[in-house]
Order: sequence, then C-alpha cells, then structure tokens
Amino acid sequence: MEAYEKGKELIVKEIIEDAQKEADRLVEDAKKRAEEKIMFAKNQAESIVNEAKKKAEEQINILQKRYVSFIELETKKRRMKLRENVFNMVIEKVKQRLRKMINEPEYRSILKRWIYEAAVGLYENEAIIRTSNEEINLIDGKILKDIEEKLKENEKLEVKLKLDSKKFLKGQGVILFSLDGKRAFNNEVSTRILRKQREIHGIIYDALLDKIE
Repeated sequence: MEAYEKGKELIVKEIIEDAQKEADRLVEDAKKRAEEKIMFAKNQAESIVNEAKKKAEEQINILQKRYVSFIELETKKRRMKLRENVFNMVIEKVKQRLRKMINEPEYRSILKRWIYEAAVGLYENEAIIRTSNEEINLIDGKILKDIEEKLKENEKLEVKLKLDSKKFLKGQGVILFSLDGKRAFNNEVSTRILRKQREIHGIIYDALLDKIE
C-alpha cells in the first residue's frame, strides 16, 4: 500500500513537472513571438520613418531647387528691367543733348557727317536732303559743296546734293532721297540710335554687370 502511494505521488509529480515545462515552453514561445512582433513593428516603424525622411528630403530638395530657380528668374528680370531703364534714360539724355546742340557751332559738322553717311548709304548720283525746320538753316551751299567734294575724293562717288525746303522732318537729323523718291537713307537721330541699340545695350550691360550681381 505504501509503495502504491509513493508510485502515485511520483506520477503526479512527473505530470506536474511536465505541465510546468509545457507552461514554461508556451510562455517562452509567447515571449519570443511577442518580441518578434515588437521587432517587426519596430522595423516597420523605422522603415516608415526613413521613408518619410527620404520623401521629406526629396520635397525639401525640390522646394530648394524651385526657390533657387525663382531667385535666378527674379534676378534676371531685375537685371533686364534695370538695364532697360538705364538704356531708356541714356537714350533720352542723348536726344536731349543733341537737341541742345542744334544751337551750338559744332553742330554743323555733325550735320555734315550725317549727310555724308546718308549719301554713301543711298549711293545715288543725285539726292534730295530733307531735315527738320530747325536744322535746315544750318545747311548752306558751302556745306553741300564740301560734302560733294569729300564724297568724290574718298568714296569715288559723284553726287549732286539738293536741299528740300518745302517738306520738313518732325524728328532731328536727315533723310536722303533719290530723285524719284523710291529709295531713301534714313539718318534721323531716332534711327541712328536704333542702329546703335545693341552696342549701347552692351556698354550698359558691361557697366552695370558688377553692380547688379
């Protein structure tokens, strides 16, 4: 009887130990799975954060590039606007200066040069000179003869120049016409400025380059 009881206790003890081991194993498995899930969740979270950082950096780079492009465009616009304003100011100053020079003695020499240039450009044996009402009194027969002689000497061009005393230009300068009126060479101040526009722009650009960086 005593041996039976001892055997019974041993079996019960073994069953409890086995149950404890199984319980411990289940707990360990649960812990391991929980740790794996935590690790997976952590990795997922890190991946999401890294992806968000990457996207944020990409967006920042895009915004930075857009901002730089915007600044460059605005700077370019500012330069162009400044150059255009300075160009217009310079042109107006030139026109004002030339208008004032009409009453100065040296202006006759300027008119002679403009007529000479227009005669070369027109390249006709006879030409009619048209100028403004203010300037016509500065051109006399002696000036025309001097121009004709210089054209013959320098350009091998024999030309007879005639002054139009009936029609006048609104602008300053001269226009030379062929006798039939079909050809003309415009040497008005406004037209001369247009011809020199690119050169004037270049001078202004070089002068302002360092100041508008």
